[in-house]
Amino acid sequence: MKNIKLLLLLISTCFYVYPCLAQNNQNDHYIIGQTLQGGTINVAIDQNGSKNSEKILSASGVYNAGIAYYYGNGVKQNYNMAVKCFQISAEMGMVPSQLALAVCYMHGNGVTKNDSLAFSLVQKSATLGFSQSICMLGCCYLEGTGTQKDTAQAVMCFKKAADDYKLPAAMAFLGRCYLYGIGVSKDEAVGLRYLRASAREDEGYAMYYLGCYYLERPFLEGYYKKALKYFHKGADLKNGSSINKLGECYLNGWGVPQDKTMAFNLFNSAADQNDGDAFVNTGNCYFRGDGTRVNYNKAVEWYKKAAENDATMGIYKLGFCYENGLGTEANLDKAVELYKKAADNKSEEAKAALKRLNK
Repeated sequence: MKNIKLLLLLISTCFYVYPCLAQNNQNDHYIIGQTLQGGTINVAIDQNGSKNSEKILSASGVYNAGIAYYYGNGVKQNYNMAVKCFQISAEMGMVPSQLALAVCYMHGNGVTKNDSLAFSLVQKSATLGFSQSICMLGCCYLEGTGTQKDTAQAVMCFKKAADDYKLPAAMAFLGRCYLYGIGVSKDEAVGLRYLRASAREDEGYAMYYLGCYYLERPFLEGYYKKALKYFHKGADLKNGSSINKLGECYLNGWGVPQDKTMAFNLFNSAADQNDGDAFVNTGNCYFRGDGTRVNYNKAVEWYKKAAENDATMGIYKLGFCYENGLGTEANLDKAVELYKKAADNKSEEAKAALKRLNK
């Protein structure tokens, strides 16, 4: 589920101002927002990053100031200032700030990217019973982000957040694990039960997983119609994976009239939600001229974004461009390096390329 790479796992359950930070999305990666009562959006930090006691009304107020800086809501976007706000509010006891800091370290926004430190912050906040952190901890174990990959431990985290805290995102991830037997014995009925419960709470990833479930089962009556219904619902919730998959439906004519221009536009919209697979698909559109003019330079730009998000196909495609000098200068050494990285992620295309090159 590499869309969670970065775990752009963002769960929005807010009382007040808690825009979600992040969302891999992707496969995947998502974090979490849930603000506490009593906070205000007052910017509690001056432009030098110093605390101003007259402006600080509460830890949640400082946290919300960090959210404002992170997204550029009402102030100029400034990741460095966001990090300072999160650090200060964390020192004041604001547990969600630890999770916000973890996301910054995962992405390298305002700080040097450090998955190990990110994992430590997630783990610390999870031990304090913060449900979103427990869910994120599961994502870290699932992807091996900052720790050794452990799918069984991931399932334990998702189950705790889903069963004890009724967290919709955790229900979605747990449902997917049961559906495909990831870290737990495969049980389609249990998986669907969790996914449908999550979908009733308007969780975007539940919509995406349910859509994929039907899309993968052409033997079910009305499977395209059901798949499209869930992808549209996920898209309405701005779930990047759902928007991207909807684009693939239009690109290939799955259950809808083929419309490559619509597909291209949807891939761009999904890319705006930081979906790694959408980066690949947008690059492919420029590479092949699907819904837009062929432009190898732009294709390479999108493949680089995908590679930066650990999208395996993006890494392979970028290697192909370096091998053949498409949109960039030919560089066989770089191509081989990328093919090996993609092969390590189990890309059969990359393995074939290395065999063809005798590498």
